Amino acid sequence: WVHGEQAPKRAWFLLDISSPARTSTSSGVSVLHPFSDRRLMTPRSAWACARLWLTERPLLYPFLRSVEAALGIIHPQSFCDAGTDLCLEGYPACANSFLYFVFKECATRELNIAHHTHSVANVRRALRHEVPTLVVFRAPQDAIPSYLSRFDKSPLEATRRYVRFYRGIRRRGGQQVLLASFSDVTSRAGRVVSRVAARSPLQFDVRPAETLAERVRQRMNDQWSRQGSSLFNPRDIPLPNDDRSAAKERARRAVQQLDAYPEAVREYERIKALRNTSRPEGGPVPYTH
Repeated sequence: WVHGEQAPKRAWFLLDISSPARTSTSSGVSVLHPFSDRRLMTPRSAWACARLWLTERPLLYPFLRSVEAALGIIHPQSFCDAGTDLCLEGYPACANSFLYFVFKECATRELNIAHHTHSVANVRRALRHEVPTLVVFRAPQDAIPSYLSRFDKSPLEATRRYVRFYRGIRRRGGQQVLLASFSDVTSRAGRVVSRVAARSPLQFDVRPAETLAERVRQRMNDQWSRQGSSLFNPRDIPLPNDDRSAAKERARRAVQQLDAYPEAVREYERIKALRNTSRPEGGPVPYTH
């Protein structure tokens, strides 16, 4: 619906399909009213909602990202296929880069790793090709503000993305992927690598914890220094950084005031509970809607 005669020249729409509100009937019974929680939606936010849906589509989303890469909008992304050795995924700001370099450091040979698409679609592709898959998770009160401190996203968009990602992981393959918490990755990375090795044909040389962490941080600093050239900013490295602390705190306050935030907390608790029962084996999983 266009917002009446006084709508601005840009198209604004009254639409919110993700959080239907509850209203009370004359008898006092609470019922769901899917269109009562109407919010003005700009073309940007409408596209953000559409992208959330696309991130779960194992054929459409890689195609979209390949088009964006061809246009120079993004760097080429690494989606799973039959030649992939390992799939690493997680919500942004969940130590994804640290995890990637941990496996690069410990691998006994060059691995073809699908990573950093931050999408359910890539996990579904991995399961279809029977690729060992590891998904990392982090509490929303830390992950979402950290993400917002580095990227120009709205708190609502970032929170919905968190909910959609981990809900999709649970529903599309939670019992077939290996799950690791943020603290597992950052404090016990060697154990995470050993868990993958125990459940896959891949071989790794796991170094002592302090040595491994130091070598990985050095790899990351070198990588981002080369990428940034003269425009390199140390704050862009996905490692703990005091310069982003104030931005993260502001983002945390904004996120925790959202109606969508409690659902993010619930999804975190669900994925955490699933962690101990997940297993990265089983037959291929066919694509479904």
